[in-house]
Amino acid sequence: MEFVIVFGFHFVVMGLLVLIACGWIKYLFPRLNFIYIALISMMSGFLYTVLFGISQLALFAVMYNGILSLLAFGFVKLIFYAQQKAENMS
Repeated sequence: MEFVIVFGFHFVVMGLLVLIACGWIKYLFPRLNFIYIALISMMSGFLYTVLFGISQLALFAVMYNGILSLLAFGFVKLIFYAQQKAENMS
């Protein structure tokens, strides 16, 4: 049971880091293709599971990081869209 609690916390922290890192990268470099950043974040999830010896959770970590990086890209696109609409209104 403690295995699930410990690695559950690790995955929450990893997810927060992926959201923040991918969001900042996309915000600072908006012309950078999101596929590259998403693949790097997915690879980092795979490397995390290999380093900690929990290869059974590799698929979950890859999908988790991929989905969170795409979610971060959506938030950044929403910010750019809101900025554009605010400039058009004023």
